[in-house]
Amino acid sequence: LTLACLRALRRDVPRVQREVVVVDNGSQDGSADAVAAEFPEVVLVRNAENRLYAEGNNQGVKAATGEYVCLLNSDTEVKPGAIDTMREFLESSPEHGAVSPRLLNFDGTVQLACTRIPGLADPLVDSTIFGRFWPGTIVHARTRYHDFDHGHSRDVEQTPGAVFMMRRDEYLDMGGLDERLSLFFNDVDLCLRLRKKHRRLRYLVDAEV
Repeated sequence: LTLACLRALRRDVPRVQREVVVVDNGSQDGSADAVAAEFPEVVLVRNAENRLYAEGNNQGVKAATGEYVCLLNSDTEVKPGAIDTMREFLESSPEHGAVSPRLLNFDGTVQLACTRIPGLADPLVDSTIFGRFWPGTIVHARTRYHDFDHGHSRDVEQTPGAVFMMRRDEYLDMGGLDERLSLFFNDVDLCLRLRKKHRRLRYLVDAEV
């Protein structure tokens, strides 16, 4: 999956200079060596142990040097122009703190990936039988933006964390992903902190991954 992700990035000829940073979280399957062999241009950070999602992403941002950073999960494949389109959006929209693209499944169908910031009722409907019945279904549908078809661009409360672009200085000033939330909900937390700073978050269908 990681090699496929990097091959897609290599096929996407950037309009401005770009660097790719790979953080290997102590994998034992030869992934780091495979990346080094096929992609010598990549900045490769090798961790001896798995430092989990939040710390790994923060390491990658600190190793980067660009004005903008895009957190990119290793099971993604960017479509041509997607990274540039997101960067150009942030360049032209100083009021926006972050942007994410439209996410597609491998069969081309659209993932309903945007969510609202969860409330106290969400753990109940997500983790129990109450989520299958009214009013739990209403709570779930609202949080998952079922009132929005993901077919057009708009500001949202939480953009997909799988592909998430910010200005690097702002990311670092905010402390990046909270490493106390080492694996889950760190992207929700980052979006919430951006919103508390009155920063807008954009879901951008002109970019696809």
